[in-house]
Amino acid sequence: MYQAVSTQLRDALHELYRDRAAIRGLAMAAGIDLGRAPATSNAGHSLDDVLREADREPMALPRLVRAALGGHSDHPGLQAAAQQPLRSETPWECPDEVRFPVMSPAVTDVGGASAGDPSSISIGRLRAAAVGLIEIPMARGWASASGVLLANDLFVTHRHVLRMANKAIRARVVFNYEAGETGALAGEVAYRCDPDRLFLTSESADLTVIALAGEPTLRWGSIPWRDAEAHVGDVLSWVGHPDGQTRTISRWRSVVTGMRDDRLHVLTTGPLAASGIALFNSGWQLVGLLRSGALLPSGAADAPGYRNEAVSVRALAGLIPEALQQ
Repeated sequence: MYQAVSTQLRDALHELYRDRAAIRGLAMAAGIDLGRAPATSNAGHSLDDVLREADREPMALPRLVRAALGGHSDHPGLQAAAQQPLRSETPWECPDEVRFPVMSPAVTDVGGASAGDPSSISIGRLRAAAVGLIEIPMARGWASASGVLLANDLFVTHRHVLRMANKAIRARVVFNYEAGETGALAGEVAYRCDPDRLFLTSESADLTVIALAGEPTLRWGSIPWRDAEAHVGDVLSWVGHPDGQTRTISRWRSVVTGMRDDRLHVLTTGPLAASGIALFNSGWQLVGLLRSGALLPSGAADAPGYRNEAVSVRALAGLIPEALQQ
């Protein structure tokens, strides 16, 4: 039952939200639809009902944490719970010598170009074009997360975002959802998922690979991944759609702090709601996808930010048939 919710977080919420009205308010603030969730008592939905529903919906848990912090930012138990990555499967690693890279506003792209090495910016923009936003219809509205387009029109996101092929039939993937320098949208283009052609998912890797119809790689290209490497201390860039917003390119503002099996631990300046956001090394090769995030403790790592767990692209090699790996 709601395995992604830590005992610490559950206990803190149970302490803070005792009456039904407060519980309903928390669910509404987090955008959790209780209309389809059966209540466990005649008195209405309990906090356990909210947590169970949050665990089913992509990105609902981070929203729940933020909603609770908004009203109880000084609660020590909730603060401590928020510092533990949701869905994290490996103990957090951060050697003392690993710190945030030097951060300058000149190296952050939100839509338009920025100052820096022109060749690096050009390659980065090409890679960013193949990072998309997957939208999955829910009972009310859409659930969304980031993902990347690979060769053969294959799109990769997380299993906790898209678990079943029947959900993919009604899902869509949007590219070019981006704000330009003036703030105007560039003009998004949507593609439908084609699970009949290919749908692969792995619970252990927390990855799902699905084919897209309409040959999107002809327009947006694809992201190389087979020879990509990451090492502790590497400075990374991230590209994606945090909270379903327009695409953000954040260059050289993240650092690898640990590696274990097919998981990477990464310090970033954001975001917390980060499922599927792409991590790139200095050669703009894809090295992983963020899957879970938490607030850093006050004063940690010499800077405010987040600690994240990511799935290494090495996990793709065991999921995608070799004939389709490029």
